[in-house]
Amino acid sequence: MKEVVERVVSGMRGRAEFNLMPRFPLTINDEGMTSFVVGVARELLGEGRVREIKPLLGREDFSVYLEKVPGCFVYLGTRNEAKGIVYPHHHPKFDVDEDALTTGSALNVAIAMEYLRQCKDEV
Repeated sequence: MKEVVERVVSGMRGRAEFNLMPRFPLTINDEGMTSFVVGVARELLGEGRVREIKPLLGREDFSVYLEKVPGCFVYLGTRNEAKGIVYPHHHPKFDVDEDALTTGSALNVAIAMEYLRQCKDEV
């Protein structure tokens, strides 16, 4: 890749600096935390609004956290066809249905509160 970048740029009488970032580890959700988060989400949002997806072959910087503590990567779901918000991430027309941000905030609070309640019950 470095050679291709350097040759393309030099062919245009420019210069380039090529820095390959280190790869992140695979993002692997903790099974126990995933079950916990799914339970809280279904309680808060209802059964029909929560679904588990098939594993993806992706890497995410969140994976560094998952190497340290049990966790669960969650997709919030910000697509809204009625509003024309239909483009995927990294697309130039990508947008977020901001109504989903309220749901995401409520979900994060519910997860934290339930986790703390369970920790308190264990003490």
